[in-house]
Amino acid sequence: MRLAPALLALALLLRGASAASAQSDEATLRAFEGAYSRAIEKAAAVTVSIKVDRKADAAQRATRVPGNFLGSTFAARPEAPVTGLIYEADGWIVTSYFNIQGDLRGVEVTLPDGAIHPAKVMGWNVGADIALLKIEATGLATLPAADPGDLRTGDVVVAVGRGPDGRGVTANQGILSAPGRHSGRSVQVDARLNYGNTGGPLVNLDGRLVGLCNKVNIVSAGDRGQNSGVGFVMLSSKITEILPSLKKGDRTEGSGRPFLGVVGDPEYAGGDGAPLKSIYAGGSAEKAGLQAGDVIQSLDGVKIRNFDDLRGEIMKHKVGDSVKLKVKRGDEVLDFEMPLGENPTE
Repeated sequence: MRLAPALLALALLLRGASAASAQSDEATLRAFEGAYSRAIEKAAAVTVSIKVDRKADAAQRATRVPGNFLGSTFAARPEAPVTGLIYEADGWIVTSYFNIQGDLRGVEVTLPDGAIHPAKVMGWNVGADIALLKIEATGLATLPAADPGDLRTGDVVVAVGRGPDGRGVTANQGILSAPGRHSGRSVQVDARLNYGNTGGPLVNLDGRLVGLCNKVNIVSAGDRGQNSGVGFVMLSSKITEILPSLKKGDRTEGSGRPFLGVVGDPEYAGGDGAPLKSIYAGGSAEKAGLQAGDVIQSLDGVKIRNFDDLRGEIMKHKVGDSVKLKVKRGDEVLDFEMPLGENPTE
């Protein structure tokens, strides 16, 4: 595998392109290549191929993923295997919900060593684009997780998937474009996510698991699913949080995210509350009596400085949880209590 042009240029810039430094440049190049290869080898050990047997009508029908943050219409692809990720050593496999949606006759998982196992679909969360499979196996390889607190814009990452034959692996390198996307659940990457690595791992150059590659956005996709450099990956830490509910068989069709039903003022610089620009009709906030122009100052006693604070506190709760708000309206300070609804979209 050759070094990405941008990184090669950087290496040459740092080392200098003179003849005297040519040997050092070559060593730098080999070091970069070695780091990529080792990371891909580690990821390949946990990357599985999934054969999904859909009923004929489901296989031919274009399907829509309601409530998914990349929500668009996709065609099911029964002719090619899809990718999954060994998440726990005793047979727990995660993949993109997009990969296993529809009316299924059966699912098989092929492990990196070639062993084939029938799989049971345990649970899914449409909004997070994740599904959990179970196979009867133990002692499987897993990856240590990257610390989400250490992730930085510009980190080099690699998305790994299984090729069309289900045996070889594919690898697409890129950088972490932005952390903290989708209310902290995901990161954005410019690695070219496609149908081959959707549902597979994204790793850093240490071979640590950053997260699960979500489906590509058809709006910016080519006819084979390659995206325009805007991809999203569900963080490993968030997978760990949601896994217990998936193991119990939870199948969340909506977004699964708590929703107050308010729109913040995008021009507000922040500091002393979250001003509300508008209220969603029929949402929890409207039913409780909140109004456009109100300023939310605290939620469950936690001071709110701006709308990002408000969003972060809401995301610590679950759909149906009751929250208490302190709200400034003109010269008055009012108290409200209301249940959180479910976010219909991202």
